[in-house]
Amino acid sequence: MSDMSDQDFRSIQDFIRTEVDRHWQETRTPLLLTTIGIAVRRAHPQAAVAMKEGLKRFLEQWPVVQLIEEPNVPGKIGAIPLGLTPPKDTSEIFKSSAKPAHPGISLEPTFWRAFHTPLQGRRFVIVSPDRRRFIKVVDSDNGGLPDTNALEILPSDVAPASNEPLADKVSETWRRITNWVERNSLSLSVFRKVSEKEGPGLESRYATSHEIAEALTRLDPQEQARIFVPLDLVAKMIARR
Repeated sequence: MSDMSDQDFRSIQDFIRTEVDRHWQETRTPLLLTTIGIAVRRAHPQAAVAMKEGLKRFLEQWPVVQLIEEPNVPGKIGAIPLGLTPPKDTSEIFKSSAKPAHPGISLEPTFWRAFHTPLQGRRFVIVSPDRRRFIKVVDSDNGGLPDTNALEILPSDVAPASNEPLADKVSETWRRITNWVERNSLSLSVFRKVSEKEGPGLESRYATSHEIAEALTRLDPQEQARIFVPLDLVAKMIARR
């Protein structure tokens, strides 16, 4: 540890402990070592010195969390808080991590990508003044606030890149998004895809021929005479009732 201070070393340990504790509180599943490794190196570049023999070896030497293996997937290792007693079949504790956090909800693609695309500077989400409508995502290189209605996405809000199964990546992205939305006192409905917000399709926005024919029959003859519609079309509408 000659190339890093004791304070840096403790900061890395505290970071790992905090991330694992938070993940457990939110999901009741182990935080995968691949996810921890990427996150800790991003937050603490000097961690490469402390973990030169690998993250697993580091946590075995300095057990700030408890390691647990998925018996059905070779090499899949996660971490849970110290003091917990894992089930005899440790595969059970991994299962819920593959379940979608919000099945049936689709978010605007640019908003979704903002939480798994690596940051190159600062990233902001712009919403309407009433905070009920998503406008856009802005990446800023100059570090300034692009808009008074801009809400920042912090490095810790972005899911790290990993080689984990897609289901695990999606679950982790959902977790980060949910935390960000709650932190900013927003609703996920603000970021739904536009097609979902619009509700029924175009075909249901207009009256059907049946409804038009019914409406025509309720009009007085004088009122019907004022409607300039070719009679053959009227006949077709009535015939389809």
